[in-house]
Amino acid sequence: MRHTTFKIVLAGAALLIATTAFAADSPVKAVRMVTPFSPGGSVDLVACVLSATSRPTHFGTHADAICQSC
Repeated sequence: MRHTTFKIVLAGAALLIATTAFAADSPVKAVRMVTPFSPGGSVDLVACVLSATSRPTHFGTHADAICQSC
């Protein structure tokens, strides 16, 4: 029982280390938020506010809000 628990904990720790090793520090390119609704609605307003407030202090690069209707 103790060996099985130890192996499970060890495997979980190995997975956590592996996922953080491949994570990027910050995005290199600009972040694009695509909203699939027409411009001028509430979704567009929220996307524009989020892109304006999430300037380089949060992402390390700027964010753009793009409205595309399907």
